[in-house]
Formats: sequence, structure tokens, C-alpha cells
Amino acid sequence: MQPMRIYAPAKVNLCLRVIGKRSDGYHNIESVFYQVNLFDTLFIEPREKLEFVCDSRDIGPPESNLVVKAAELLRLETGTTAGARLRLEKKIPAGAGLGGGSSDAAAALKGLNAFWRLGLPVHRLHELAERLGSDVPFFIHGPAARVGGRGEVVEPFIPPEPLHLLLVKPECSVPTAWAYRSLDLTNKGTDYKLACFGIADLATDRMPEAFHNDFEAVVIARFPVIGEIKSRLLELGAMGAVMSGSGSAVAGIFSSNAEAEKAADGFGGWWHAVVETLAQKPRPGL
Repeated sequence: MQPMRIYAPAKVNLCLRVIGKRSDGYHNIESVFYQVNLFDTLFIEPREKLEFVCDSRDIGPPESNLVVKAAELLRLETGTTAGARLRLEKKIPAGAGLGGGSSDAAAALKGLNAFWRLGLPVHRLHELAERLGSDVPFFIHGPAARVGGRGEVVEPFIPPEPLHLLLVKPECSVPTAWAYRSLDLTNKGTDYKLACFGIADLATDRMPEAFHNDFEAVVIARFPVIGEIKSRLLELGAMGAVMSGSGSAVAGIFSSNAEAEKAADGFGGWWHAVVETLAQKPRPGL
């Protein structure tokens, strides 16, 4: 077996609505996800046993990491006893709403499926991804998708042109479970279920009209700095700005990378990155 390198891209939600709570305890959402060119990297090397190492201390103990859980789930479902050394290099910040852990899990599923020569089709990988987390199925597909249900309904599409974004994350991280618990889902009628999906069909200069995130009100009330970042992005020339996922990163959309880079100078004290949306799936490397 040859060593393998898998790129795990971050994502942004430019529109996110929480429709309501389900009987299984999860929430139905309506969102549009875009992968961006900010990557974690998963290296897979031959070993007799399953090993995992990571260059970041922000991801918790190995046994709770989604990469390890993905590998163990593949072994359980296929009966393989093959091993591998999984080495994860992190670039996507944790607790940012950028999907780093979910993307890492999908990278492990796809990478080990190829590395162990298991031959599972995409629909089977999608089913396994559902069991690992709500955002994981999207990363089996990409590079962009309309996402519904609790995350298992994925309708991929190819963006017509790259979007130029400046991502900014304050020091705080937002616990996803807390964000969902704190949402007010009462008195939400038909008017509340405004479609996010149409944002994918809008021209870049019209996209900000559809930017929306149901989590923003409750999250910004507890973490005001996120609202300050959003306001500053707009002051520095962003056509629109929206918090990604349950936070805490905020994405500002600009007319060009040069404009985004110029605005980035105003965020020297916080983690930030100028990125573009992807037009195709990242390919594995050797």
C-alpha cells in the first residue's frame, strides 16, 4: 500500500435556517454549503494496527476524534482488520462553524476506503457519514450543495464562479449543542421557512440579499464580539457578511481576493483567512 494524502476542506454556510426540532432530537435545517480552499490534511500510511496522531491539542482525546471513529466504523461495517497510521495536520480552527471535524471524518472515510481497497460506493459512504455527524455527508460530496433534513439530504452543485471570502474568528468558540438548545423555535409559521436554496442561483453581487443565519441572534447576544466582526467586515468593504454554522467564524464576501486581502489588514489580532469557494472536489495525493 502506498502512502496517501487527503485534503479536507473547510465549509461556509452563506444561508442557514433551522426549520424545527425532529422526533429523534435532531433539527431540520435548510442551508447552502460551500467548500473553500482552507484545508486540513490527512496522511495515511501503512501499519499493522490503527494509529492516530495530530499536530493540534484543540481536538480532544484521540478516541473521541471523528477520524478515529470513521476508521473504526469502516472496520466494523466491512469486517476488515487492516491497519493504518492516520496523521492529521490541522489548519481549520475548531469551534468556528467551518466544519473541520466533519470534513476530517469524511476524508478518513474516503481515504481509507481507497487505501484499504474496500470498494464502497459513494452512497454507502454517505450512509456511514450520517452516523458520524450531521455535516459529514456534505463532505462526501461537494464542492457545494443545498443541504436539508438534519444534514443527510445533500444536493450537490458546481458554483458558476468562485466567491472571494474573508473568514474571521474571534478567540471564543461556540458550542454547537448550546446554540441549538438556545434557539427559539416557537411561533414559527410558514413565513419562517424562507428558502435558502435560491442563493445558489444568484449572481455574486446579489448573494448578500439572501445571507441569513438563524443562530446569529442568540449567539451574538452571548458573544457580542461576533457582531462586532460582522459590522467591521461591512465597514471594510464586504458586500455582505454572515456567521458560518453555529459560529464563531464570520464570512465576508468581497468582489475580489485583492479587496479581501486589503480588508484582512483590519483583523490582525484575530485568526483570519482569505479564501475562495471550490469549483471541484479536492483530489487525493500520494
